[in-house]
This record gives sequence, C-alpha cells and structure tokens, in this order.
Amino acid sequence: MSNFKIQNADREPNLGNYIIPDYVKRTVAVDLGSNLCLFEKKYHDRFDEIFYFEANFSNFLKGTSRVLSKGIKNCFGFNYAVTDNSGDIIKIYSANSMDSGSKSILNHTGANTSDYHKIMTISLDDIFQLLEIERINYLKIDVEGAEHSILMNCDLSKIDFIAAEIHNIMGIDKMDEVRNKILETHEIVSQIKAIPDVRNEETNFKLRG
Repeated sequence: MSNFKIQNADREPNLGNYIIPDYVKRTVAVDLGSNLCLFEKKYHDRFDEIFYFEANFSNFLKGTSRVLSKGIKNCFGFNYAVTDNSGDIIKIYSANSMDSGSKSILNHTGANTSDYHKIMTISLDDIFQLLEIERINYLKIDVEGAEHSILMNCDLSKIDFIAAEIHNIMGIDKMDEVRNKILETHEIVSQIKAIPDVRNEETNFKLRG
C-alpha cells in the first residue's frame, strides 16, 4: 500500500565524490536525487542558486528541514521523481538496506517492494521550463538507476558540467549507454569505479569546447 511517512530508521548517506572545478560558472546548479541535501549544505556558497529534486517524501522533508535550519537561502526544493516524461504517477521503493540514499523508482533486487509511495514525475527538459533557465552550469545526478531514462533523450549540450553516479542496478549495458550518451557532448574529467565488484561509478564530465 502507498506509504507516506517520515522514516527515521533509515541509515544516513554519504555524499559522493563530487568535484566543482573553478571554471564552472556560479549561476545555476541542479541536483537530481538530493536525498538529505548533503550537497546543498556543503556547496550552497559555491552557486547563486541550487534547485534540488528528491522523489522520496521522507527524504525531501528531512533534507528541506536541514537546509532551512542552517539558514540557507539560495536552495529550492521540489518533491518530484525525475524521469523521461512529465506528469506520470509512479512508485518509489524503500531499500532493503534501510539506506536513505538507495531508494529507487526501479523494481530491482535491493528494493523493498512492499514499502513504497507514489510520486509525480518531471522530465529534465521540463525542469528547464519550470525553472525558466536556458543552461544548467552544474548538474549533479544520483538517482539510483533512473539516470538512463532521464538522460538518453535529452540535449545535454545545455549543461556545462555533469557529476553523475551511474548505477549497475539498471544493468551494465545501460551503464554503458548512459556514459556514451554523455560522451557525445562531454569529456571525462575524473572517474571512480568500484572494482571488481562494480556497484556504481562516479564520473565527472565537462562540456567539450
């Protein structure tokens, strides 16, 4: 059954290995999969504005509470699941691991399919319209396997820098497709892979040219 609740038993996440080079403009950052807003707390002084999107109801409320309690004025949140299409209603599942950062819209082996709630979707293209922006200077994306549906049909040339966690819960082939899609317009700045037991990779890309 649908389950809107504050999940206090979740394990606290760790912030990924994101880098923000000096050449990245300060204007707009977008955070897809903000979890408990660790990125916002750490980097809010680096950007004029950060817009964050978190699909899980509990994570969104707790993350926003932390942003407000710190007096951060330039971070603005939205409780949407980002996918390839806007306006759908889908499920987001808790994780069997009880890790707040592992909640996912994918029904995979690590998902607790009996513990979910439903959420409205928005596409990356429509995020540009929602925020009334033409470019994203910095895109952080950590969406537990939804990165394939988000990125594959988007014009990524409108994004200057992409800091992506690419997850193997969607399969190795789709990991390759996501990476190759970004490489059509960007080049790799840094990459961390978990080897030999690949769970995900953390890769930073800058726009070519």
